[in-house]
Amino acid sequence: MRDFSFTPHTLRRIRGYVQKGVTGPSIARQLGCDYGSLRNICCKHGMSLIAGPEAAAAAIEAPPVFAMKRSGSADTIELQIGRLVAETYRRKALLYSCSYSALMGRVLEVSASDDLIHAILDVD
Repeated sequence: MRDFSFTPHTLRRIRGYVQKGVTGPSIARQLGCDYGSLRNICCKHGMSLIAGPEAAAAAIEAPPVFAMKRSGSADTIELQIGRLVAETYRRKALLYSCSYSALMGRVLEVSASDDLIHAILDVD
């Protein structure tokens, strides 16, 4: 990470991101700082990185960017994600010596079976 300075302008940007339902780790990436620093600064300024229920609901009710097809006992999901996210998962798949689709399937399975949805969406 590059050197980063939290200014009043940065704090306003953070508030805007939170109101839109952007998660803390995503805000940190967009600002170019690490998540721990972001949390510490927000705590010092009495700011929460968790959006209110209306932002969480908006994130959940966002229009779907995938298509699901049922075939026997399995479902096929066609998912549209940004290039940077896709590239991150492609690199992880190479790191773990598995296919991109196998990695994505496993991520979805674990997030559902371990009830990680609340943590991923950063809601209480």
